Amino acid sequence: MLYLSVDVTDGNIAGREGGVYESKWQAYLMTADDPTEPWKGEGFTIKCDMDYDSEEARDATIDVVDGVYFALYKARKTGETKVNTALALSRNGFNWVKLGILKVDEYDQPDYFLLNGSIMAGCLGSIFHRN
Repeated sequence: MLYLSVDVTDGNIAGREGGVYESKWQAYLMTADDPTEPWKGEGFTIKCDMDYDSEEARDATIDVVDGVYFALYKARKTGETKVNTALALSRNGFNWVKLGILKVDEYDQPDYFLLNGSIMAGCLGSIFHRN
C-alpha cells in the first residue's frame, strides 16, 4: 500500500500571492502485490470530508498495530492557516474512521505541532515514536 498526497483543486493551484493558500489535499491509495509490478489506483481514502480537515487531509504516518491501521495525518480547515495532526483508524487500510484533532495533555495543539514518525505497540496500547 502506498498513500499519496494529491492536490485535487481545479487547475491544481498550490497557492496564490498575498498568503492566501488555496488547495485541497487528500490521500490517494495505490496497491501492488509486489512493489516491482504495476500499481493499481484504489481511489481517495482519507478525504477532506470533515469540518476540521475540509482543506487538507494528507501526509499521513500510517502503521498497523494488532491488525488496526493507525493514521496520523495533517488536517487543515478551509480558510485557516494552522495545520493540525488528526487521527484516523481502519481495519483494512481502505476505509477510515476519523477520530478528530488530537489533544496534547488535554489542550489544543500548539501552532508548531506536526507529527511524523512511527506508531508501534506498547504495553498500555499504541505509542508514537518520533523519528
